[in-house]
Amino acid sequence: MWEINDIPIPLPQQSDPDEVLALAKVRRTKRFCIPLGLDVTIMAGLTLLNLLTTPHSLRVQRPALAWGVALAISGLSTFDRLPFVTPAWKRRQIEK
Repeated sequence: MWEINDIPIPLPQQSDPDEVLALAKVRRTKRFCIPLGLDVTIMAGLTLLNLLTTPHSLRVQRPALAWGVALAISGLSTFDRLPFVTPAWKRRQIEK
């Protein structure tokens, strides 16, 4: 099966730490954006299906809330907004 990690991103020719970090950030962002697009598309389809079948009862709210929370946590982690998952925290843990 095809995986997101299979998308080729050329490795830097030199071992410049800044370039390596930048490429890692690009990979993480890509790994977040592709599932984000899929989740938005699926939720739009579920919402449309819900509105067409039972417009008086919005049953799509619970899956939307669950996926929204999961995407928020994933996004915060991807863009280094969670205090316990930042690169500085990881370095401190490795040094211990």
